Amino acid sequence: MGTCLRYRTLRLDRLELGHADRVDIAGWTSEQKRELELTNSEKRAEDAEAYFFNEMVARLTAQGFEAPASAQLLGTVQTRRVACGSAQLFFPNPGNDEGQRRANRRVEFFGTAFSP
Repeated sequence: MGTCLRYRTLRLDRLELGHADRVDIAGWTSEQKRELELTNSEKRAEDAEAYFFNEMVARLTAQGFEAPASAQLLGTVQTRRVACGSAQLFFPNPGNDEGQRRANRRVEFFGTAFSP
């Protein structure tokens, strides 16, 4: 299996913003709702990061390259996750519209790549 030397000189910075839908549970305090929204958005960003890494490994391996065993071994990739909770809703009042609620639950990726 070959090693892709080109990727070793590439520097990639990735920002992942995890978003959650608004929690509308009757009887909960605003602090309890906010805590669950942040937990949900952090978990969503973590899951997206794992998917991103697994997809990268699968594609490198399929092309005959030696893929890293873990994301921590990617020394040239810097990843930051931010849990946004429900601070940036596409639909502030989705009611029972599952399509609008689904749009509020998302992960946004921002990235830059450069080679020294």
